[in-house]
Amino acid sequence: MKTIRMTVMMLVISLTSLAQDNEAVIEVQGGTEFRREVEKYQVEVSIFPGNYYGVDEYDKPTLEDLKQAFFVRLNEHGFAEGRFRESKNTKNYGLDYGEQGAVYVFDTEAESEFVGLIRLVNTRRLKGAQIVSRKVFYQSLANPDTIIAEALEDARKNAAAVAKAMGKRLGEVVSVADFNQATLERPGSYYAEEERAKYYLVAKFNLK
Repeated sequence: MKTIRMTVMMLVISLTSLAQDNEAVIEVQGGTEFRREVEKYQVEVSIFPGNYYGVDEYDKPTLEDLKQAFFVRLNEHGFAEGRFRESKNTKNYGLDYGEQGAVYVFDTEAESEFVGLIRLVNTRRLKGAQIVSRKVFYQSLANPDTIIAEALEDARKNAAAVAKAMGKRLGEVVSVADFNQATLERPGSYYAEEERAKYYLVAKFNLK
């Protein structure tokens, strides 16, 4: 009983009866780790007079003043203005500034530059500037067949262990549900040393 309980905690299991042939099946989850290759890192920075604190409302600098000061400071730290592009999608972040604000996008393949820019904006307190988002974009999987095969084999091992605990033998795979493809290549939030990920699928097997 202890073995069965521990297995149930780790696996998603359903035991059903197929109406057409009354054949029992078992459904389990399988997975494998893989390394994600980074395509690029991206930082989005908003420049907005409303981000400028510590002065009287009437003394706040204009947007153009803030933008000029922002890029002068960045250039001093090795970030040329030409490497930034202005985003037109300010509403995606609730930043409906109109003529009163701007969002700039910085792309790089170097993690050190990515982290350096974030630290520069956050710790140097570039007045009027604020990090809106930090993202990581990943390359397409170079070996999807191998990764899927490993995840399926893991599911088979899990199913065999449960079948044995139930006093049954494992049969052929009936179906596989894979929900990874829609999300694998989406950009994700940045966390240091998070290039390794888990690939999951759900497989259904006959029981004998």
